[in-house]
Amino acid sequence: MPKAVTFIREQRTYCGKQYMTVDLFQYTEAASKAARRTPRRRREKVSPPKQRSLNEKRARRYFIQLINANFGPLDYHMTLTYAPGELPEDEEAAKREARNFLRRVDRRRKKLGLPPMKYVMVTECRARKETGELVRIHHHIIMSGGTGPDGRELITRDDLELMWSRERINWKKAERDISYRQSVKRIGYANADRLQPGENGLEALGKYLTKDPAGKKRWSCSQNLEKPVRAVNDSKFSVRKLEAIAGSGMIWTRDFWEKQYPGYTLAGPPEIAVEATPPDEVNNWVIFAKLRRTGDGPPAERRKGGKEDSGS
Repeated sequence: MPKAVTFIREQRTYCGKQYMTVDLFQYTEAASKAARRTPRRRREKVSPPKQRSLNEKRARRYFIQLINANFGPLDYHMTLTYAPGELPEDEEAAKREARNFLRRVDRRRKKLGLPPMKYVMVTECRARKETGELVRIHHHIIMSGGTGPDGRELITRDDLELMWSRERINWKKAERDISYRQSVKRIGYANADRLQPGENGLEALGKYLTKDPAGKKRWSCSQNLEKPVRAVNDSKFSVRKLEAIAGSGMIWTRDFWEKQYPGYTLAGPPEIAVEATPPDEVNNWVIFAKLRRTGDGPPAERRKGGKEDSGS
Protein backbone atom coordinates (compact mmCIF):
# COMPACT_ATOMS: atom_id res chain seq x y z
CA MET A 1 0.00 0.00 0.00
CA PRO A 2 1.50 3.40 -0.99
CA LYS A 3 2.35 5.73 1.84
CA ALA A 4 -0.19 8.51 2.40
CA VAL A 5 0.95 11.91 1.15
CA THR A 6 0.98 14.31 4.08
CA PHE A 7 1.37 18.06 4.34
CA ILE A 8 0.89 20.80 6.94
CA ARG A 9 -2.39 22.64 7.08
CA GLU A 10 -2.43 26.23 8.31
CA GLN A 11 -5.87 27.10 9.66
CA ARG A 12 -6.59 30.70 10.60
CA THR A 13 -9.69 31.63 12.59
CA TYR A 14 -10.54 35.33 12.61
CA CYS A 15 -12.37 36.44 15.75
CA GLY A 16 -13.69 39.82 14.64
CA LYS A 17 -11.13 42.45 13.68
CA GLN A 18 -8.86 42.24 16.71
CA TYR A 19 -8.04 38.57 17.32
CA MET A 20 -6.96 35.54 15.34
CA THR A 21 -5.96 31.99 16.18
CA VAL A 22 -3.66 29.82 14.06
CA ASP A 23 -3.59 26.01 13.99
CA LEU A 24 -0.76 24.13 12.29
CA PHE A 25 -1.26 20.39 11.96
CA GLN A 26 -0.57 17.41 9.75
CA TYR A 27 -3.09 16.63 7.04
CA THR A 28 -3.27 13.92 4.37
CA GLU A 29 -3.94 14.25 0.67
CA ALA A 30 -6.80 11.76 0.97
CA ALA A 31 -8.49 13.82 3.67
CA SER A 32 -8.04 16.98 1.60
CA LYS A 33 -9.61 15.38 -1.48
CA ALA A 34 -12.55 14.14 0.58
CA ALA A 35 -13.11 17.64 1.94
CA ARG A 36 -12.95 19.14 -1.57
CA ARG A 37 -15.87 16.97 -2.70
CA THR A 38 -18.08 19.20 -0.54
CA PRO A 39 -18.84 22.51 -2.30
CA ARG A 40 -17.37 25.43 -0.39
CA ARG A 41 -17.14 29.18 -0.59
CA ARG A 42 -14.02 31.28 -0.38
CA ARG A 43 -14.82 31.99 3.26
CA GLU A 44 -17.09 30.20 5.67
CA LYS A 45 -18.40 30.95 9.12
CA VAL A 46 -17.29 28.55 11.80
CA SER A 47 -20.09 26.42 13.24
CA PRO A 48 -20.14 25.53 16.93
CA PRO A 49 -18.94 21.98 17.63
CA LYS A 50 -21.58 19.49 18.73
CA GLN A 51 -21.61 20.11 22.42
CA ARG A 52 -22.24 17.66 25.25
CA SER A 53 -20.52 19.78 27.86
CA LEU A 54 -18.58 23.01 27.99
CA ASN A 55 -15.51 21.34 29.41
CA GLU A 56 -14.62 19.85 26.03
CA LYS A 57 -11.57 21.54 24.58
CA ARG A 58 -13.04 22.35 21.18
CA ALA A 59 -16.25 23.76 22.66
CA ARG A 60 -14.25 25.93 25.05
CA ARG A 61 -12.03 27.23 22.27
CA TYR A 62 -15.03 28.06 20.09
CA PHE A 63 -16.74 29.84 23.00
CA ILE A 64 -13.69 32.06 23.52
CA GLN A 65 -13.40 32.78 19.78
CA LEU A 66 -17.08 33.72 19.69
CA ILE A 67 -16.98 36.20 22.58
CA ASN A 68 -13.73 37.74 21.28
CA ALA A 69 -15.43 38.30 17.92
CA ASN A 70 -18.45 40.06 19.39
CA PHE A 71 -17.74 41.84 22.68
CA GLY A 72 -15.36 44.47 23.98
CA PRO A 73 -14.79 47.10 26.67
CA LEU A 74 -18.15 48.86 26.11
CA ASP A 75 -20.09 45.67 26.84
CA TYR A 76 -21.14 43.91 30.05
CA HIS A 77 -20.84 40.69 31.99
CA MET A 78 -23.88 40.05 34.20
CA THR A 79 -24.35 37.54 37.00
CA LEU A 80 -27.96 36.71 37.94
CA THR A 81 -28.94 34.57 40.92
CA TYR A 82 -32.19 33.65 42.69
CA ALA A 83 -33.35 34.59 46.16
CA PRO A 84 -34.35 31.56 48.33
CA GLY A 85 -38.05 32.03 47.67
CA GLU A 86 -37.58 32.59 43.96
CA LEU A 87 -35.69 29.43 43.01
CA PRO A 88 -37.09 27.95 39.76
CA GLU A 89 -38.61 24.47 39.74
CA ASP A 90 -36.16 23.16 37.16
CA GLU A 91 -33.53 24.15 34.64
CA GLU A 92 -36.05 24.90 31.91
CA ALA A 93 -37.98 27.27 34.20
CA ALA A 94 -34.72 29.08 34.97
CA LYS A 95 -33.96 29.48 31.29
CA ARG A 96 -37.44 30.95 30.72
CA GLU A 97 -36.81 33.43 33.52
CA ALA A 98 -33.50 34.46 31.98
CA ARG A 99 -35.05 34.79 28.51
CA ASN A 100 -37.76 37.03 29.96
CA PHE A 101 -35.03 39.22 31.42
CA LEU A 102 -33.31 39.44 28.04
CA ARG A 103 -36.59 40.44 26.41
CA ARG A 104 -37.05 43.22 28.98
CA VAL A 105 -33.58 44.52 28.20
CA ASP A 106 -34.20 44.40 24.46
CA ARG A 107 -37.52 46.26 24.82
CA ARG A 108 -35.71 48.97 26.75
CA ARG A 109 -32.98 49.12 24.12
CA LYS A 110 -35.57 49.51 21.35
CA LYS A 111 -37.29 52.31 23.27
CA LEU A 112 -33.97 54.15 23.50
CA GLY A 113 -33.11 53.62 19.84
CA LEU A 114 -30.34 51.09 20.47
CA PRO A 115 -29.76 48.14 18.11
CA PRO A 116 -30.88 44.63 19.09
CA MET A 117 -28.75 43.16 21.85
CA LYS A 118 -26.07 40.57 21.29
CA TYR A 119 -25.60 38.09 24.10
CA VAL A 120 -24.09 34.81 25.19
CA MET A 121 -25.68 33.18 28.24
CA VAL A 122 -24.26 30.41 30.42
CA THR A 123 -26.66 28.71 32.84
CA GLU A 124 -25.15 26.68 35.67
CA CYS A 125 -27.23 24.53 37.97
CA ARG A 126 -26.74 21.93 40.67
CA ALA A 127 -29.38 19.52 41.95
CA ARG A 128 -29.66 17.06 44.85
CA LYS A 129 -28.77 13.54 43.70
CA GLU A 130 -31.52 11.98 45.80
CA THR A 131 -34.46 14.14 44.69
CA GLY A 132 -33.30 16.10 41.65
CA GLU A 133 -34.31 19.31 43.45
CA LEU A 134 -32.37 22.38 42.38
CA VAL A 135 -30.21 23.75 45.17
CA ARG A 136 -28.13 26.26 43.22
CA ILE A 137 -28.70 27.89 39.87
CA HIS A 138 -27.43 31.09 38.30
CA HIS A 139 -26.79 32.72 34.95
CA HIS A 140 -23.80 34.49 33.44
CA ILE A 141 -24.59 36.77 30.50
CA ILE A 142 -22.11 38.56 28.27
CA MET A 143 -24.14 41.25 26.52
CA SER A 144 -24.03 44.41 24.43
CA GLY A 145 -23.48 47.66 26.26
CA GLY A 146 -25.94 50.54 26.22
CA THR A 147 -23.79 53.26 24.66
CA GLY A 148 -25.47 55.37 21.98
CA PRO A 149 -23.94 56.65 18.73
CA ASP A 150 -22.91 59.89 20.46
CA GLY A 151 -20.98 58.00 23.14
CA ARG A 152 -23.58 58.67 25.84
CA GLU A 153 -24.50 55.73 28.07
CA LEU A 154 -28.23 55.15 27.59
CA ILE A 155 -28.49 51.95 29.65
CA THR A 156 -26.36 51.87 32.78
CA ARG A 157 -25.23 49.00 34.99
CA ASP A 158 -27.86 50.07 37.53
CA ASP A 159 -30.56 49.91 34.85
CA LEU A 160 -29.60 46.36 33.90
CA GLU A 161 -29.57 45.22 37.52
CA LEU A 162 -32.97 46.87 38.10
CA MET A 163 -34.51 44.80 35.29
CA TRP A 164 -33.81 41.52 37.13
CA SER A 165 -37.38 41.84 38.40
CA ARG A 166 -40.81 40.70 37.31
CA GLU A 167 -42.28 44.11 38.07
CA ARG A 168 -43.02 46.56 35.29
CA ILE A 169 -40.47 49.35 35.61
CA ASN A 170 -41.67 52.95 35.62
CA TRP A 171 -38.62 54.47 33.96
CA LYS A 172 -39.69 58.06 34.53
CA LYS A 173 -39.71 57.40 38.26
CA ALA A 174 -36.55 55.34 38.08
CA GLU A 175 -34.66 58.20 36.43
CA ARG A 176 -35.43 60.73 39.14
CA ASP A 177 -36.14 58.76 42.32
CA ILE A 178 -33.53 56.46 43.83
CA SER A 179 -36.00 55.32 46.50
CA TYR A 180 -38.23 53.93 43.74
CA ARG A 181 -35.36 51.87 42.39
CA GLN A 182 -34.73 50.50 45.87
CA SER A 183 -38.39 49.53 46.26
CA VAL A 184 -38.49 47.34 43.14
CA LYS A 185 -38.49 43.68 44.18
CA ARG A 186 -35.67 41.73 42.57
CA ILE A 187 -35.73 38.05 41.63
CA GLY A 188 -32.35 37.69 43.28
CA TYR A 189 -28.87 39.16 43.19
CA ALA A 190 -27.88 40.93 39.97
CA ASN A 191 -24.48 42.37 39.17
CA ALA A 192 -23.32 44.01 35.94
CA ASP A 193 -19.66 44.79 35.25
CA ARG A 194 -17.93 46.34 32.28
CA LEU A 195 -15.91 43.85 30.31
CA GLN A 196 -12.17 44.31 30.71
CA PRO A 197 -10.39 42.58 27.79
CA GLY A 198 -6.77 41.73 28.44
CA GLU A 199 -3.93 41.15 26.02
CA ASN A 200 -5.66 37.95 24.91
CA GLY A 201 -9.12 39.50 24.78
CA LEU A 202 -11.80 37.86 26.86
CA GLU A 203 -10.05 34.51 27.20
CA ALA A 204 -9.80 34.71 31.01
CA LEU A 205 -13.55 35.28 31.32
CA GLY A 206 -14.26 32.59 28.72
CA LYS A 207 -12.20 30.04 30.63
CA TYR A 208 -13.90 30.99 33.87
CA LEU A 209 -17.36 30.56 32.38
CA THR A 210 -16.46 27.18 30.87
CA LYS A 211 -14.56 25.76 33.82
CA ASP A 212 -15.44 22.22 34.89
CA PRO A 213 -18.66 22.59 36.86
CA ALA A 214 -19.77 20.76 39.98
CA GLY A 215 -23.18 20.52 38.32
CA LYS A 216 -24.35 21.13 34.75
CA LYS A 217 -23.62 23.98 32.36
CA ARG A 218 -25.37 24.97 29.18
CA TRP A 219 -24.83 27.98 26.97
CA SER A 220 -26.95 29.73 24.40
CA CYS A 221 -26.59 32.90 22.35
CA SER A 222 -28.47 35.42 20.26
CA GLN A 223 -28.79 34.84 16.53
CA ASN A 224 -27.14 38.13 15.56
CA LEU A 225 -23.63 37.24 16.70
CA GLU A 226 -20.75 37.56 14.27
CA LYS A 227 -19.32 34.07 13.88
CA PRO A 228 -15.58 33.45 13.74
CA VAL A 229 -14.40 33.03 10.15
CA ARG A 230 -11.98 30.29 9.17
CA ALA A 231 -9.51 30.11 6.27
CA VAL A 232 -7.00 27.37 5.43
CA ASN A 233 -3.76 27.24 3.50
CA ASP A 234 -2.00 23.97 2.64
CA SER A 235 1.17 25.45 1.18
CA LYS A 236 2.41 28.02 3.70
CA PHE A 237 4.34 25.50 5.82
CA SER A 238 6.02 22.32 4.60
CA VAL A 239 6.57 19.32 6.87
CA ARG A 240 10.31 20.07 6.89
CA LYS A 241 9.75 23.76 7.71
CA LEU A 242 7.40 22.97 10.57
CA GLU A 243 9.85 20.50 12.05
CA ALA A 244 12.64 23.08 11.75
CA ILE A 245 10.83 25.97 13.41
CA ALA A 246 9.40 23.77 16.15
CA GLY A 247 12.65 21.96 16.82
CA SER A 248 14.67 25.18 16.93
CA GLY A 249 12.27 26.88 19.35
CA MET A 250 11.36 29.67 16.90
CA ILE A 251 7.65 29.16 17.61
CA TRP A 252 8.23 30.44 21.13
CA THR A 253 9.42 33.83 19.90
CA ARG A 254 7.18 36.82 19.26
CA ASP A 255 9.37 37.84 16.32
CA PHE A 256 8.54 34.64 14.42
CA TRP A 257 4.77 35.15 14.58
CA GLU A 258 4.98 38.85 13.73
CA LYS A 259 6.98 38.04 10.58
CA GLN A 260 4.57 35.29 9.54
CA TYR A 261 1.45 37.42 10.17
CA PRO A 262 2.14 41.13 9.61
CA GLY A 263 -0.20 43.33 11.62
CA TYR A 264 -0.48 40.75 14.40
CA THR A 265 1.49 39.82 17.49
CA LEU A 266 1.12 37.12 20.11
CA ALA A 267 -1.82 37.65 22.46
CA GLY A 268 0.23 37.27 25.61
CA PRO A 269 3.59 35.79 26.61
CA PRO A 270 4.74 33.01 24.23
CA GLU A 271 4.42 30.35 26.92
CA ILE A 272 0.72 31.23 27.24
CA ALA A 273 -0.16 32.27 23.68
CA VAL A 274 1.45 29.23 21.99
CA GLU A 275 0.61 25.57 22.55
CA ALA A 276 2.75 22.87 20.94
CA THR A 277 2.34 19.09 20.98
CA PRO A 278 5.49 17.16 19.89
CA PRO A 279 5.28 14.44 17.21
CA ASP A 280 4.17 10.90 18.04
CA GLU A 281 3.90 7.69 16.02
CA VAL A 282 1.04 9.11 13.95
CA ASN A 283 1.15 12.91 13.92
CA ASN A 284 3.73 15.58 13.32
CA TRP A 285 3.93 18.72 15.46
CA VAL A 286 0.54 20.23 16.36
CA ILE A 287 0.78 23.97 17.07
CA PHE A 288 -1.89 26.42 18.21
CA ALA A 289 -1.24 30.17 18.61
CA LYS A 290 -3.38 33.11 19.73
CA LEU A 291 -2.69 36.48 18.11
CA ARG A 292 -4.06 40.02 18.34
CA ARG A 293 -4.00 42.96 15.93
CA THR A 294 -1.34 45.59 16.45
CA GLY A 295 -2.55 48.08 13.87
CA ASP A 296 0.86 48.03 12.16
CA GLY A 297 0.84 46.81 8.57
CA PRO A 298 -1.87 44.95 6.61
CA PRO A 299 -3.91 42.37 8.51
CA ALA A 300 -3.13 38.77 7.61
CA GLU A 301 -6.56 38.14 6.09
CA ARG A 302 -5.75 40.55 3.23
CA ARG A 303 -2.70 38.62 2.20
CA LYS A 304 -2.71 36.36 -0.83
CA GLY A 305 -3.32 32.65 -0.41
CA GLY A 306 -5.59 30.31 1.41
CA LYS A 307 -8.93 28.67 0.85
CA GLU A 308 -11.82 27.93 3.09
CA ASP A 309 -12.10 24.79 5.15
CA SER A 310 -15.34 22.85 4.83
CA GLY A 311 -15.15 21.45 8.34
CA SER A 312 -16.07 23.06 11.65
